[in-house]
Amino acid sequence: MRIIHKNYSVAQPRLYESLVLGSLSCLLSICTSAPLSAEDNVLTAAPLATCAVQQITPSANTYEMPPNAAVIPNRNSQADPLDNYSRGSDGQWQIPQQVDRANPWLRLMVLGPERPMLIDVAVFIEGEPFTAAREKLIDTLLNHATVESLVRDAVSVPVPAETADPAVEEEKNKAVEETLTAADEKPAEEKPAGDKDESKAEPAIPTVEIKTRAARTVAQRLVNYMASTEVQADREEIRWLLAEWTGGPALLNLGPAMNWQRIGFAPLWNALDVDADQNLSVAEIAAATERLAQADVDENSIVELEELFAVGPQNRTAPHSYPLVVVLDHETDWAQLHSHLQAAYGLQAAYSRRGPEQQGLVASTASAFLDRIAKGDSNLTPTDLEALLKVAPDAKFRVTLGDKENQVALLSASTEVFSASEQMVTLVRGAEYLEFSAGEPKEHEASEPMATQIAIGAVVDGYPLFRLVDRNGDRRLSARECRNLPLTLAALDRNGDGQISANEKPTAIRLTITRGPHAHELLAAPTSAMHELASGSSTTKSEAPAKEAAAVPAWFTEMDRNRDGDLSRGEFLGTSEQFEQLDRDGDGLISSQEASN
Repeated sequence: MRIIHKNYSVAQPRLYESLVLGSLSCLLSICTSAPLSAEDNVLTAAPLATCAVQQITPSANTYEMPPNAAVIPNRNSQADPLDNYSRGSDGQWQIPQQVDRANPWLRLMVLGPERPMLIDVAVFIEGEPFTAAREKLIDTLLNHATVESLVRDAVSVPVPAETADPAVEEEKNKAVEETLTAADEKPAEEKPAGDKDESKAEPAIPTVEIKTRAARTVAQRLVNYMASTEVQADREEIRWLLAEWTGGPALLNLGPAMNWQRIGFAPLWNALDVDADQNLSVAEIAAATERLAQADVDENSIVELEELFAVGPQNRTAPHSYPLVVVLDHETDWAQLHSHLQAAYGLQAAYSRRGPEQQGLVASTASAFLDRIAKGDSNLTPTDLEALLKVAPDAKFRVTLGDKENQVALLSASTEVFSASEQMVTLVRGAEYLEFSAGEPKEHEASEPMATQIAIGAVVDGYPLFRLVDRNGDRRLSARECRNLPLTLAALDRNGDGQISANEKPTAIRLTITRGPHAHELLAAPTSAMHELASGSSTTKSEAPAKEAAAVPAWFTEMDRNRDGDLSRGEFLGTSEQFEQLDRDGDGLISSQEASN
């Protein structure tokens, strides 16, 4: 493993500081070109499904628990976003020594509850591999941040007023004082009658113009450092300086504390699981509709999240200590990964007892290899895990950022069930489903070091059952959605035994890639499930069709007091005959579509 951890002692740069403020206005304008990967066709490969890259705006998590509920404290991501991302055991950023700027691929291992998944993602920034963006910035800094360039540029650089020579300033102050003294000692001149007597006016008081020093860019700080140390930085050192002086290294990974923060927050499941055994029995499923009716304490035919939290038991699952997503490459710490897999799947460290004939034993297929990991195979060693770099992935994605057509594209998938919405691509594997998305901030400067950085993040969303029932994504359950609950629960019973066991419990893993340290912000925003279970309309090998909004009559909107898109008999102000005439399907509700026809 080749990871660079440096503890540089960088003194406050003083030499040439005045030169820096005026000499680097175009420092980041010159960039060298980087070749594309050998797999150039990845940019033109036809996708199976696509979604748009989301525009990120900081927002609070509206799935937050009520004040009286037991909550795992959220980190204050507003203070320093980098606190949400993983560092090394020594608290330092992990900086790669070698970077292949032509390689856009990342291999991610997602440690799902039932089985790990291998996801390959090709990430491009402005049409080039993401690795090239940071390396091009380093090229520019190496070309310009030298003591020789400072000396050469100093001839034409004016000295800012706030850093002027103190001796010169002292002479100016003396001149001002002498002028004031002479004015005081000079006799007043007689003035014609009617003229304003200026001798009574207060003498002018010298003032100091308030100046503010603009924040130095990383390029300016780097040149200051170079000038003060009188050494030439190499590429390795600049990678470290960029990581320490800006928003971290070129690749960030969300920390475990954020990965599992919402895993235990399952309000609908907890409300139905009366005995809190993590299983829904036949009796609990039969009473599901009644439990939702009991939760509707204000009797407005809407079950709010707060009402579900009040009904369900306050059992919570503690976050795990291992990460949900691990980046696999030639610098991966395989011993540490083995430890993570042991914590996740009970992978035993019994390889010291293996015979010579078992050394290096790995499965012939990716699926079999990952199944062995999920079953806690004690024969797997850290060395065996290196085979994860060679086996076929479960899915391949392409992410293009900073381009005209920012897009997430699913290129291949081992699962037959997947779907796409405007915001994410969803892969379904049994009770687990992976929701992949990408985002970048609405506004960013192309020269900012953060614009050359990507962040990876994943969370286990504790709301999967609620999100499956809440089809319109308004984070509350309407009367129609409550009625569909039995169908959803029946679809989750994969073995047909009439109950839902813990391994049939739906688990949503949200995986995202963002430009800059914004993965935690994108994952904090709530979202609804993007695949069907009860209706069996999961999209296979195609994208989910868009639904056209129907024109809703004004009278319908006025009667719909709870704003759930349906009219119950209590909300409808007409007669029973009129209600039955409009309720064409006879389900006891008038939908907006029925009212529009």
